[in-house]
Amino acid sequence: SVYGSGHVGFFGGTIQATNVPEILQIDCVATDFYKKREAYPTYLFYNPYQEEKTVSFNAGLKSVDLYDTVSRRFLQRGVRGNIKFSIPADAARVLVVIPEGTRISVENKVLMAGKTPIDFGYGR
Repeated sequence: SVYGSGHVGFFGGTIQATNVPEILQIDCVATDFYKKREAYPTYLFYNPYQEEKTVSFNAGLKSVDLYDTVSRRFLQRGVRGNIKFSIPADAARVLVVIPEGTRISVENKVLMAGKTPIDFGYGR
């Protein structure tokens, strides 16, 4: 029911606070019920402020590369643990967390990390 509170559980599993008030870390893969193949962890961050903000992010224990699908570039490579990245004013970042050293290629305008797509429409 839309009037019940059952849907609130989705928020608990997909949204986390960051070190900056009003900037949330939203898990884009957690509710992708129709995905046809595996995906790397992907998170949306939106900065509602009128100035750039720096956000802390736990990249995990293993070394990873962070790809931003909004700017279509790697923000950081070979990082692990707690790191920081900036988000421009009134803008978003969609970070894909890719194991360090994964082979990157372009196939039919899709940026691939190994055999996993990370950016559709790449090269347009």
